[in-house]
Amino acid sequence: MTSRRIRTAWGASLTTAVAMANLIIPATAVAVTGPEAAATYAFTARVLVGDGDPARGCSAALISHEWVITTASCLADDTTSVTAGKPQQKTTINIKGSAPDTTTAYTGTVAELVPAEGGRDVVMARLATSVPATIPTLALADAGLASGDEATFAGTGRTKTEWVPDKPHTATFTVDSTDTTTLAISGKTAEDSICKGDTGGPLLRDTDDGPELVGLATRSWQGGCLGTPETETRTNAEAVRTDDLGDWISKTAGRARIRQVASGDFSGDGKSDAVAIDGADGNLYAYPGDGKGGFGGRNQIGTG
Repeated sequence: MTSRRIRTAWGASLTTAVAMANLIIPATAVAVTGPEAAATYAFTARVLVGDGDPARGCSAALISHEWVITTASCLADDTTSVTAGKPQQKTTINIKGSAPDTTTAYTGTVAELVPAEGGRDVVMARLATSVPATIPTLALADAGLASGDEATFAGTGRTKTEWVPDKPHTATFTVDSTDTTTLAISGKTAEDSICKGDTGGPLLRDTDDGPELVGLATRSWQGGCLGTPETETRTNAEAVRTDDLGDWISKTAGRARIRQVASGDFSGDGKSDAVAIDGADGNLYAYPGDGKGGFGGRNQIGTG
């Protein structure tokens, strides 16, 4: 069994569900009741959606130094409302890495979203600025988990005692069952639970070469989490599989950076636009400017 790690080509850049019945969606707030994550899991990221007090907080994982992976349900109430291109709301990524307690190793915004095809609750998000090379990226698994296997979850949500933990935390889960897109899991102990703010966090297989991504958290009963009624003790949860999306993830994160051809106000709206060739398909695209230094969804205007 081998795992793959994404390496992105660098160059000039342009800012470009299967549900388990009755489970609680951990959407708002900002991960597990287990121990603080070791530096091994420093690729774990916090996602904040909206300006000011975030409308939504959830988790993600750094796949390359320009891309994170999370779930559509992390970014919106409905997976179908997440579309390709610029996020509808300002989306900020915080990655603690192995920085001191009072320091966030990286803070940046998302420039582009690429949802998985087929309605899978998975989204790749490209960062407007690159993450420092000192922060590790997460390798991809090329095989799925089976019933009875154990996996580690890492997230940035609340714990048993903290609403907004300073660092990511981990928990251990056992796979109860699996199908073509979903993993049903349960906490190994009463202390292993997925909490609010953990949506989109990575489910990991631990190997001799380090952790590798096998899924992303989507739903949980949140037993033992701060704010959950004491009568709720279930630690069962659900994750969306990613092990069979390796080629798509690699192609998205590893595609050659877009080469800028020209910039200017091509649409006549007084905002600076850009025209560029996508290194992945060789086609020519127009990127309408938003007047704030960013770009909206691109439109293909030429081929070859």
